[in-house]
Amino acid sequence: MALQDLKWKAIKLISKPNIDFKKNYKIVRIFQTFRHFHGKKSENAIDYMCYYDNHTILVRVYTPKKKNFDFTVLFFHGGGFIAGDIDSYDAFCDTFCSQLGVFVVSVDYRLAPEHPFPQGLKDCYFIYDMLLRLPFSLGLPKQKIGLLGDSAGANLCASLSLYLRDKKHLLPSFQILLYPCLNSDYSKNSPYLSVFENGKNYILTSQHMEEYISLYMNSNEDLKSPYFAPLNAKNYKNQPDTFLVTAQFDPLRDEALEYGKRLEKGKNRVIIHCVSNVCHGFFADNPESKEAEEIFDLLRQFLGSDQFAKKKIF
Repeated sequence: MALQDLKWKAIKLISKPNIDFKKNYKIVRIFQTFRHFHGKKSENAIDYMCYYDNHTILVRVYTPKKKNFDFTVLFFHGGGFIAGDIDSYDAFCDTFCSQLGVFVVSVDYRLAPEHPFPQGLKDCYFIYDMLLRLPFSLGLPKQKIGLLGDSAGANLCASLSLYLRDKKHLLPSFQILLYPCLNSDYSKNSPYLSVFENGKNYILTSQHMEEYISLYMNSNEDLKSPYFAPLNAKNYKNQPDTFLVTAQFDPLRDEALEYGKRLEKGKNRVIIHCVSNVCHGFFADNPESKEAEEIFDLLRQFLGSDQFAKKKIF
């Protein structure tokens, strides 16, 4: 049997177990941690404890051995708002830092259901504001800030950018959204075809998404908020330059494409890169894959250019 066939059989097998996330979210956290765990903390990283609103936020700062761009990239990890941490994304952030030659700041924001919406988003805002005002407190130079998010973390990036615009705060220079979660409905009422095409057998399922959303929300009113689901926004003008990555076999694929189109209609600069033959989470799962290297090449162009090419969709 070909290696590629074995890969897809394994993916379908992993997607089969029907775990009740509401009852077993702590087990999901353990799985998510070990899914990306590499056992050794990056040698280029330093941890800081930041105090905010009667709790602490752990952040990890990665310093490139060779600096290529004058940016600090603020990273929000994935995990469906209920799982993931800076340790499980350590290898990803270390690779991102070294590949692009930028500072990376990874945020251990509060997780649902203990801390439902908008508490995790508030943590992300606090660290963003700290980087603007007091970068030296994290051992960083004062320079432009970009956002980077993986899955649920990409939701936090997009939500934060909308919030900053609406509150007339300084926007980040760019946002990099990796297979983002941007909607709040993954039932049979979803308007996006990929929810039905890819809602089973591809690791992340539509049922998983419904359970993540139910654990993240604090009330039904949250489902209407653009800071909960950025596709609820009425206005997409004045957003950061955006690099958006989608995966072919991802139930979130089509909502990401829709978001990119809305940003373009809002007169923002957007690059949408669709990766074939991969599932949700592929980049963080293997940041040294050929697909990841292709994205890094595009990101070097993205960060090094003041103007995108006329052809914005790759």
